[in-house]
Amino acid sequence: MELSDYIRILRKNWIVIVAIILLALGASAVYSLARTPLYQSSSDIMVSTQSGSSSAELTQSNTYTQARVNSWVELASSPKVLDPVIHELGLAQTAAQLADDVAVSSPLNTTVVTTTVTNADPNLAADIA
Repeated sequence: MELSDYIRILRKNWIVIVAIILLALGASAVYSLARTPLYQSSSDIMVSTQSGSSSAELTQSNTYTQARVNSWVELASSPKVLDPVIHELGLAQTAAQLADDVAVSSPLNTTVVTTTVTNADPNLAADIA
């Protein structure tokens, strides 16, 4: 097929093409207006240990802290951590449901733990984080 064939097809079916585009725009507008907005709140925690006086002690302390941070990232979405949050804030959720809204991460080779909470209520998202 050549370019002239494509142009002929577009001229012949332009009403169908425009109708499909308008239908897609209308569907996306309805979806955007009907969707509940979601808010994210994040909190960062820097973990540190008592440092030593020599460079060897400092290196060992930093390595130990980074190993602990990786464990804390895994534990942060567990019921042992989320159940007290649910109780304190009076949430009507289980720990498994709340864990779906909570993302915990730590950038590689750092001692920072970032907790990000997504919720329809911005104040509740900030309180949970």
